Amino acid sequence: MKNIGDNIIGIVLVHYNHYENIIKMVNTFLKLNYPNVKIVIVDNGSKNDQFRILYETFKENEIIRIIKNNRNYGYGVGNNVGIEYLRKLAIKYVLISNPDILIDDKDIFKKLIKSFDRRNIAIVAPRISHLDNSETNPGIFRRPHERSIKLSKLKYLFPIISESYFIYLYLRTFMRHNLKKYFDYPRRNKIRNNKFLTGQKTEVYSVIGCFFMINLDFFIDNKIYPVFDENIFLYNEELALAEKIYQNKGKEIVLKNCKIVHLGHSGPKLAWGKNYYLKILKHSFKSYKYILRNYF
Repeated sequence: MKNIGDNIIGIVLVHYNHYENIIKMVNTFLKLNYPNVKIVIVDNGSKNDQFRILYETFKENEIIRIIKNNRNYGYGVGNNVGIEYLRKLAIKYVLISNPDILIDDKDIFKKLIKSFDRRNIAIVAPRISHLDNSETNPGIFRRPHERSIKLSKLKYLFPIISESYFIYLYLRTFMRHNLKKYFDYPRRNKIRNNKFLTGQKTEVYSVIGCFFMINLDFFIDNKIYPVFDENIFLYNEELALAEKIYQNKGKEIVLKNCKIVHLGHSGPKLAWGKNYYLKILKHSFKSYKYILRNYF
């Protein structure tokens, strides 16, 4: 017998200093062909009265709940706060989404929720493209082999090598960002993953973290709840999730018949300003080191 929460999709949006994107994203969700949704916006201590703007915008809408954290605890904590609110409402399926997503497929929620046809499916995601039509899902097709993991640990965890590697990444990121108007830098993973999506549903190791749906029962039943590791402030959360799911014999699925467009980094641009890309590198490097230490 199905619970009433099995038919409702919970949506979590974490907000930090970019309320315009949040409002656009919520309006996009409300136009889809799936009326049974509950949207939770978790404000991570935004400045300049942005929480009040969101509250005033949505206060009359009963399906939208806005929760305020006193400070920015990070993306993982923000998502866990929203997920816990939905769990208490007995909602089983939760969409984790960045606020800079374009959706043309009005039936995308129906396709995603329909794909949870086995108990061990923990995550389902659509194909993800960018404005230049490059695609990035799956993030990682198969789990890295041990040799690759050891090499990554050497680059990221061995003190002298790690410091040198960060400087190299910092300089490369700076140059690519500031010289891109003079040189055509190809997207690193442009189109590379399309060949892996051989069927309507393809099992992968890790999906891209900007837009995916989770089956809460999998995490609760396997005692790996809360969903997100709260020690990861920002970036690479999906890698920690993937390994946690893998160790508990769960599956992640990418669907071939639905696609979204990810604008990419519009939130960080608004929140951090001109040098946002260097802050992205800093947080990403730190989180990847943590994941290598604690998950592999």
